Amino acid sequence: MIQNKIDQVILDFIDMRNMGLAKKLLSHIEQQMGYQIADNSFIALILRLSVTIARCQQEIYISGAVDNTQKVKSEKIYSLVNEWFQDQPLLKMNEAPEEEICYLAVHIKGAKLRETFSHNKISMTEDYKTIKLAKEIIYTAEKETGIYLEDNEKLLICLVRHLRPAIYRMKMRLDIMNPLLEDIKSMYPQLFEATRKCAYVIEDKEHVKVPEDEIAYLATHIGAAIKSEKRNLRKNFRAVVACTNGIGASQLLVTEIEKEFPDIQIVEIISTIDMDERKLSQKHIDLIITTVAMPYTTLPTILVNTILGESDRKKIKDVLANFLPENISYEKVKNMHLKDKLKSLKIYSDFIIQVLENYSFVEEVELADVSELIQFISRSIAITAANRMELENAFKDREEKGSTILGQKGMMLLHCRSKAAQQLHVMVVRTKDTMAIKNSRGETTKVSTVIAMVAPISISSHALEVLSEITRKIITSDFSATLRLGSQDEIYMGISSILDQFIQCQVSNMK
Repeated sequence: MIQNKIDQVILDFIDMRNMGLAKKLLSHIEQQMGYQIADNSFIALILRLSVTIARCQQEIYISGAVDNTQKVKSEKIYSLVNEWFQDQPLLKMNEAPEEEICYLAVHIKGAKLRETFSHNKISMTEDYKTIKLAKEIIYTAEKETGIYLEDNEKLLICLVRHLRPAIYRMKMRLDIMNPLLEDIKSMYPQLFEATRKCAYVIEDKEHVKVPEDEIAYLATHIGAAIKSEKRNLRKNFRAVVACTNGIGASQLLVTEIEKEFPDIQIVEIISTIDMDERKLSQKHIDLIITTVAMPYTTLPTILVNTILGESDRKKIKDVLANFLPENISYEKVKNMHLKDKLKSLKIYSDFIIQVLENYSFVEEVELADVSELIQFISRSIAITAANRMELENAFKDREEKGSTILGQKGMMLLHCRSKAAQQLHVMVVRTKDTMAIKNSRGETTKVSTVIAMVAPISISSHALEVLSEITRKIITSDFSATLRLGSQDEIYMGISSILDQFIQCQVSNMK
C-alpha cells in the first residue's frame, strides 16, 4: 500500500508534456554546444528536468544543492538553460530561484557525451588541458599494463570526451554511480588497480578525489584499448638470419622462410662475425636461424642450408612446436631526436654513395669456372697484388660454405667481407658463355650473370642493410631481368632506384 502511494507520487512528478519540453531543451543545448549527450545520460536528464519542472510548478524548491552558483552562472550552459526557460512563459520557471537553473545547468554540463568519431572531433585549442591530462593517463596506463598505447587516437578521443564532464561532476560533487563497479573489480582486478594509479594523475592535476565508480568508467576505456592493441600484438617468432658476413645472400633464405613460415618474422640479417647477443636480446629476438655453425648462445639456434631442404623445414617446425615466443614487456618506443635522425641518415647516405661510386659492370667475359671468376673480380676490385690475394681468399672461404645460385634466373650471388676492401663494392659480370656451377645442394646450374658484393671486415649494420636491400630486390623483383639484359647505365639506374626507395623508407620509419 505504501509502495503504491510512493509510485503514484513519482508518477505525478513525471508529466509527459514536461518530458517533451525537456527533450527540446536538451536538443537545443546539443545544437548550441556542438556535441551529443550519451543516450543513458540523455534519458536521465529528461527525467531530472521533468521532475524539476514539476517541482517548481508546485513551488517546491531546493536549497544548497549547488556550492558555487556564481561560477555556474558564468558558464554558457547556464545562459542557454535560463534563456530557454525565459522563452517558455507557460512553465513559470522564470519565477523559480536562480539555484534551480544552476542545478539543472550543473547536471547538464556533467552529462556524459556520446562517443562518435565522424563528428564532434576534439579541439586541440579548446581541449588542450584535457588532452594533456588524457595523455598523462595513457602514459601511466602504458607503464602499469605493459601495452603501448601512445598512438591510440581512439583512446585519446574517448578519454578527452569522458574527462571533460567527469571532472566537472567530481568538482561539483555530483553523484557518480557505476552499476558495473563490482563486476569490473572482481573480473578485472589488475586492470582496475592499474586504472586506480591513472586516477592519481587526475587527483594530482585537478585536485579532486576520484571515486571508485569513476575509476571503473576509466577502466572500461583503457581496457577496451588494451584489448584492441593485444589483437595487433605480434603472435610471431622474432628471428634473425645469421650468415658468414651478413652482406645479404641470405635474402634467398629469408624469402623462403617468410613464404613457408608466416609465423616467423625475420627482423634482420646479421653476420656471425659481428653477432652481439646482448643487442639481440634488446631487440626481443626469439631465435636465430643460421647457415653456419655458431658458438653457444642462450637463444634457440637452428642450423640450416642456404636453400631450405626438407630436413631444414623439419628442424624449424620442431623448434616452433616446442618453443614459445617471448612475451614482450613494456618498453616505450622513443622518438629519435632530429640530430640522431640526421646522423643515421648520413651514415646510410654515405654507404649508398659508396655503392654508386664503386659500381662496375663488364660483359662478354670468358670464364671457365668459379675459380677464374673469383680471380677476375678480385683483380677488378683490388688495387694491389696483396689485396687481390686477400680478396681471392675471402671469396674462396665464403664459397666453400656453399654457392648462392638463383637457378631459375641463371644468376649467382658472390659476396664476402675482406681486409682488402675499404669501401662497399658492387660489380655485375656477364659471361660470354654460361658457366656450370654447383649450388649448396650439389646440383649443377648454368649461370651467365654474377653479382659480386664486397664489404670491409669491420663495418656497421647500416652498410649491411644497404647491400641486403639490393640482394632482396634481385631475388624478389624484376630487377634481375635488368641485370641479365640491361645496359650498364640501366643497371646503374636500377640500383639507384632501389637505394632511393630504401633511403625514403628509412626517412618514413623515423617519423
